[in-house]
Amino acid sequence: MSARTIDGVRRRVTERDEQLLAYLARVDLALPPKVLYHNVTADTALSCTERTLKRRLAVLDALGLTELVPETDGYRRITADGRERVEGER
Repeated sequence: MSARTIDGVRRRVTERDEQLLAYLARVDLALPPKVLYHNVTADTALSCTERTLKRRLAVLDALGLTELVPETDGYRRITADGRERVEGER
């Protein structure tokens, strides 16, 4: 897992992030963080708090792997780069 510096802080994609990206790629939907948290924790082996999920989404956004959907109330979706990352790991 490669690391990158964002705003002076070294960031890397974690195993939890990989699971989150894989879920977003599979469902192919834009979801608000609360709904994403409930669905991903119910549907996968991902175990985290909603707060942690929101923090990780911020890192994934900064890395260009997820993005905020314009004109929504915080909905997130996987980007083309995020999808390429997931497909490259299969």
